Amino acid sequence: LNYELTKQLTATGHYNDGTSEDISSRVQWSSDTPVTGAVNSSGIFEAYNSGSTVVTARSGEIVSEGVTVTVNMLDLESLTLTAQDRTLINPYTLSDSTKLYFIATGNYNNGTAVDKTTAASWSTSDNSIATIDANGILTAKQNGTVTVTSQVGSISASVQIVIDIQLVSITITPANTTLTVTNTTQFTASGVLSDSTTVDITESVTWNTDPFTKGNVSDKGLFTAKDTSGDVTISATKDG
Repeated sequence: LNYELTKQLTATGHYNDGTSEDISSRVQWSSDTPVTGAVNSSGIFEAYNSGSTVVTARSGEIVSEGVTVTVNMLDLESLTLTAQDRTLINPYTLSDSTKLYFIATGNYNNGTAVDKTTAASWSTSDNSIATIDANGILTAKQNGTVTVTSQVGSISASVQIVIDIQLVSITITPANTTLTVTNTTQFTASGVLSDSTTVDITESVTWNTDPFTKGNVSDKGLFTAKDTSGDVTISATKDG
């Protein structure tokens, strides 16, 4: 095996009636050198370090013959970043979704490529523009440019992401309300983006009242009535 790779081991039980069956998930697996690698309850061997170890399977008082597993240490030479269902170029413009699903592939010195997405550490250069979680899922917060970096040990890879998601429409809630003088109502502005995602943009829009003599709206969407005679229209605009 190569370092950090896995292999399914199979334990076959032989019975006195001449039949046999796969009992890999019903035996007790052991590795005599666990620092080299270990076997889980399903019989999957995972390599940890270079060296050799003898693996056995036990069912009751019956123990299998030992199987020697040799692990060859490999060097991780580079990481390659790709994205699910997309061709990732550098820089990449994200305009149709608030999510981007990254994949980090580790390239070893023997030509082996291993998915390192969950093993890597992920970061963005500006969390106010976009964040990224431990599974490589980027979430856009606002338009702008960030650098996404994936790192495994001393090996890293980066890509620049330009976020340019367009606002399609704005919905204000509540749609209608009745107030008396000095009463207040909290309005909320929801923005529908080009990927149909709805986000709260209450504090990032410009609020207006018409006519302004009947009340005002704070930059957080809180309306305070000044005059109860007649109707007032509340509106919200963003990016002009």
